[in-house]
Amino acid sequence: MKSSRGSEPEVPERVIRRLSELLRATDLAEIEISVGELKVRVKAKEAQAVQVVSTASHPMTSLSMPTTPTSSRDKEVNADVHIIRSPFVGTFYRSPSPSSPVFVEKGQSISKGQIICIVEAMKIMNEIESDSSGIVDTIYVEDGTPVDFNAPLFSLRRS
Repeated sequence: MKSSRGSEPEVPERVIRRLSELLRATDLAEIEISVGELKVRVKAKEAQAVQVVSTASHPMTSLSMPTTPTSSRDKEVNADVHIIRSPFVGTFYRSPSPSSPVFVEKGQSISKGQIICIVEAMKIMNEIESDSSGIVDTIYVEDGTPVDFNAPLFSLRRS
């Protein structure tokens, strides 16, 4: 995808938005990624304003980003079922350390705001809180497994 500025490729808005979210969620001052000939750098300014810089040494026709396929298990067909999804790309952990007990078990009742797992992203351990109350029905991910952004982690039966 080319921009109207000439041979410089256009960065998809969702990529910029996701990098901005990641920058705000961490204490990082800058994030830089390279995909093929495309290089994107996002810097935090004062008051967490975000600046995006894009450069390319050669024209590029498209930037392919991984997408999370939707499957039937991801669809919330039952209003009493809630899916908790990963807010980051990273590694999923069920406990704070290998010797610690897991945060939640299948069948356990949890409340909104309760820490349910950790997703490690860029060497930062991010505690993930439940965004809903309910009973843990399914744990979709094995401990220590990589997860994509928006991947289902748990399903809850709302109580």
